[in-house]
Amino acid sequence: MSNPKDSLKRECLSLQQREVPFKLVPSTGPTAPFPISLSVRVAAPDNCNMFDIYEIAIILTIASFDAFEATISVDAKASGIDKSLASAIQTTLNNAYKPSAPSSSWRLEALVDLIERDYRKLLMAVPGTLELYMGEDANGASMRRYAPAILPEVIDPSKAAEEEAEKQRQKEADEEAAREYWRLKKLEDEAAEIERKKKEAELRRLEVEMDPGSFEKAKVLSKKEREEQDAARDKQGKRQAKTGSNKKKFDPEAHAARKVARGE
Repeated sequence: MSNPKDSLKRECLSLQQREVPFKLVPSTGPTAPFPISLSVRVAAPDNCNMFDIYEIAIILTIASFDAFEATISVDAKASGIDKSLASAIQTTLNNAYKPSAPSSSWRLEALVDLIERDYRKLLMAVPGTLELYMGEDANGASMRRYAPAILPEVIDPSKAAEEEAEKQRQKEADEEAAREYWRLKKLEDEAAEIERKKKEAELRRLEVEMDPGSFEKAKVLSKKEREEQDAARDKQGKRQAKTGSNKKKFDPEAHAARKVARGE
């Protein structure tokens, strides 16, 4: 009698010989290598070419090698079907699939045979998940075909609330990031302005060193110089408010001479 581990290797080899795509992935967590995931893609048989669903992707999860026990899940996204249809197929397969302990077998080939035999029945399990339309077969002849229906997504209230909370958190994070950006931008602008002024001051200093005459400081007079300047200004005379300029002052002698000249 083979143990579960050896039997799994042997049956995977059989799937490979039948050219059934599969992938065996052991866990890398604390309980490694379990659980082990065995992904198997079962292609549509030739008598089911009316479906636009070309394969059913299943995943067997093996919790341990203590016994021939596994659970089946259907990958709705990989299969291209609605989640409700995937759930129905999953229930059917789990009820029908029973690994056999007495024969030391995981019955992987029997599971593949079951999916191929009931392919049509499995896909038609949930009404409304497939749409009928007129199409063509591989030879171009008209035929009725089935495609996955586009169904409205059922929104879980708790999930919707969580998504809304996540959007709010993201909004607050974006606002905080924007505030921080403009704070840093202001600091950068202020630093750039200080640096610009420093460069201008340094440039003026260099210009003065190269040509002192191009930059003269305003002369600051001493106290003595200011007194001398004020005294010189006083010597020029100050015009009183009631006196006009010298040119307009009354001259009696000149006035008498003008009267004689006029014969007065």
